[in-house]
Amino acid sequence: MNILIIFGSNRNVGKHIRVKEKIHSKHHFIDFIELSKSSISPCTACEGCTCSGVCVLPNNDDFSYILNQMKAFDALFIITPVYAPIPSKLAALFERLLSVSFFGGKIGGNPKPLLGKKVAIISYGASKIYDSKNLKIMTQQFFTNDYSFSEVNYPFIGSELDPGNKELHEHVQGMIDLL
Repeated sequence: MNILIIFGSNRNVGKHIRVKEKIHSKHHFIDFIELSKSSISPCTACEGCTCSGVCVLPNNDDFSYILNQMKAFDALFIITPVYAPIPSKLAALFERLLSVSFFGGKIGGNPKPLLGKKVAIISYGASKIYDSKNLKIMTQQFFTNDYSFSEVNYPFIGSELDPGNKELHEHVQGMIDLL
């Protein structure tokens, strides 16, 4: 299985560096995207993606590349620190994904680009791993046509795992080992 790990942090340092260094798999290929090193413009809600299901903003940022990577990989891990409530580049990515999924899918009748994708979402702070329920509620609309805005009803990878006092990289490794 090919796993894409997207780090939502706006910083080039921090806990995600340790995750990159420590996780491994003998059975899966793992690749990384660090949003801190990416450029993602916010959505303009132009609705240009309605007909094609593809974002029509000028290709002067990394959104199309990131979306193509997300589509190409078997499983996605979105690992993000909790602040404001989510980092700005991750918010911009989600805005663009929502437009492609909503305008291109619901209105334009195109298939959602990430429909049915295996996904894990992990939120963390300085001292612990946090509940990702709100982030899962917000993002599950990218992965299913039958979603709720009040409860998690998508089968996210590792939802049953309790992080306890584990380090972030240990928790991520446990989720990878589930696949």
